Amino acid sequence: MTFRPWFSLLALIIAVIAAVVSYLDNDTVELPFFVLISLAATTQAWLVREQSVDWRRLSAMGIAIGWVIAAVGIGVLLMMFQASSGAPSSPEEAYLGLTATVYHLAAVYGGALLVVIAAFGPKRWLER
Repeated sequence: MTFRPWFSLLALIIAVIAAVVSYLDNDTVELPFFVLISLAATTQAWLVREQSVDWRRLSAMGIAIGWVIAAVGIGVLLMMFQASSGAPSSPEEAYLGLTATVYHLAAVYGGALLVVIAAFGPKRWLER
């Protein structure tokens, strides 16, 4: 039995929550990204569902690397945006007490951690 898909599915849940928050926030720019990483997490969960080291595992590793590259790119863009603009002029709408940005960052960086664990995690921890 392998626990790898559970990490991908948890990343999927976080990404779907971020997509829903983007939709509720009328943020049409970020919504497709969160739908895309939801699809990536779903695909990775399917790829790592069996204990193997063939093309499926390599594809899951590729998804994890792509997610990390996207997370680094988003981090750079976020720093550039913060440096070029001041404090927000109006308060953001909150969902369950948190702003949309919190959900977006949790999906990107928390999801990246989870898909990396699913793809690269040691066998002794994730497979029985």
